[in-house]
Amino acid sequence: MIREMTTYLNEVWLANPSAASLKKFVDAFGKLKDDPAALGLPADFRLVAGPWFSNEEAKALFVFEIDDINVTFPVFTRLVAGGLLARRRVTPIVPWSAAEELVREL
Repeated sequence: MIREMTTYLNEVWLANPSAASLKKFVDAFGKLKDDPAALGLPADFRLVAGPWFSNEEAKALFVFEIDDINVTFPVFTRLVAGGLLARRRVTPIVPWSAAEELVREL
């Protein structure tokens, strides 16, 4: 049986919306598309959608899959500690079909 990786919505907020910080932020998260390892993410990190930049806040959003979410902790903690990010929110998500199945079981 093949186990599917868990899918997550990831939001990261820019700590300092200066021009220099914004350039660094866009460069760093733009690499997710082609080379997640450049950001320090493991080989099993798979970008599913995004990244997108919010129209209302200084934040980026993207959807990814990974086998073990814990391995992303040091990467994003370093970005917060280094002053690039203000915070991160990760939300596990499931396909809509899972919600439909749940409703049928209720």
